[in-house]
Amino acid sequence: LALLLDGKADVHCQDGQGRYLVHLWSWNLPKSRTSAKEELKKLSLLARHRADMNSQLPATGDTALHVLARIFNALSRRTGDEDRRIDSKDCEKFLNNTSIRIQMLADAGASVSIRNSVGQVPLELVEARFWPSLKALGGSAAAAAAAGYAAVSVQSAASCTS
Repeated sequence: LALLLDGKADVHCQDGQGRYLVHLWSWNLPKSRTSAKEELKKLSLLARHRADMNSQLPATGDTALHVLARIFNALSRRTGDEDRRIDSKDCEKFLNNTSIRIQMLADAGASVSIRNSVGQVPLELVEARFWPSLKALGGSAAAAAAAGYAAVSVQSAASCTS
């Protein structure tokens, strides 16, 4: 990636489905610390080369934060599904890394207030009970309580600790 971007590759290019580099970055789920560090380097490269952290997919209007919010919600829901439990260590790694990636993207300048084509901001794609784990998106225990949900953090998700 560094070689391409340093060689003046178009950081705003899209693939055949309209996905930008930042969207492709958001779909990659690192499991190890080494992989997570490499992903941070890639995001830093994209930011340094002025990639649009708020680019939206043509079909859905989703930004990379929307994509990560959907992934976070799916992983969080899956941890509580008794019939489809994933290994607790994998669960913790994927959930924690997704939460970290959301924070990294927000720190790189991605807006938490952009609405997709159906009018949702990224936080609205996550069940309210998981909001306290997503402070980078504006989630909090108070917001979850106001929405009528008991807070569930990444660390206390049912099958992540069992």
